[in-house]
Amino acid sequence: MNDSVYVGNAGKDAALDRGWLLGHFKEAGDPRRSDAVEIKWGVHPAGDTRAQWVHGEERTALQVLVSGRFRLEFPGRSVLLERQGDYVVWGRGVDHSWVAEEESVVVTVRWPSIPGYAVPAGDDPQTSPATTAPAAPTAPTARKPAAAVEITDATPQDWPGIWPFWHEIVAAGETYAWDRDTDEQTARALWMAPGSRVFAVRENGVPVASAYLRPNYGGGAARVANAGFMVAPAHAGRGIGRRLAEHVLDQARDAGYRAMVFNAVVATNPALGLWLSLGFTRTGTLPGAFTHPRLGPVDLHILHRTL
Repeated sequence: MNDSVYVGNAGKDAALDRGWLLGHFKEAGDPRRSDAVEIKWGVHPAGDTRAQWVHGEERTALQVLVSGRFRLEFPGRSVLLERQGDYVVWGRGVDHSWVAEEESVVVTVRWPSIPGYAVPAGDDPQTSPATTAPAAPTAPTARKPAAAVEITDATPQDWPGIWPFWHEIVAAGETYAWDRDTDEQTARALWMAPGSRVFAVRENGVPVASAYLRPNYGGGAARVANAGFMVAPAHAGRGIGRRLAEHVLDQARDAGYRAMVFNAVVATNPALGLWLSLGFTRTGTLPGAFTHPRLGPVDLHILHRTL
């Protein structure tokens, strides 16, 4: 047997190292160890999205679609890989993210293979594994699951609890096409407008997320719904957004709506993967229509789902 030859299966081996088959993170003496290049066999369920954008990239990268439908997001540009063999290459310094619009298999090649890009396990399977030994165990810091929350129709008394995270999200200017300087009175009129059904997610009686449901059009198109969703950033990543989305979809269906439309989903919004996983499809794109405070012009998407 020649120790410089390794034979394996990408599907099986990928599961052992967050998808990565070759790179600096393999043990010394393993023929798959390389400081020059790293390769990943990425298997992504529909709706899977990168946990956060990559900023300050120091590598050149190539992604090739094996199967599925996979979208790469760059500042001011969206690239769709939809046919086997479609690929995209980007250089150093290019910010990026991605979302799997269908169950997808993607081969990623990046060079050189550089330490220091790891994030905690489970946060982002796209990121290369760490090369250093794991830190000593510490007390758990993970947020609690969202099992204890309740979702009900909001009351006027909920607004003082909704306003702080509403303001935080809109003022950040990254996900909503509303004025970042919106004052509280205007915000309340926008979110809790007459004719809207508003929902609150409470934990220990305190709102941690909210949504509204209203007709998107009038007249003969009044059975097409529109909705807006906000989860307090301090409570993100707990599944609250998905539970609220599923609840609102059920309520819209029960109310007689036949479809739901989102008019302006920012392409860099992490929630895009959630909507795609819940059956929404992209029906239109407005290229570079949204000015992101960090990334510049990015696309706005129109999403639709039949109820």
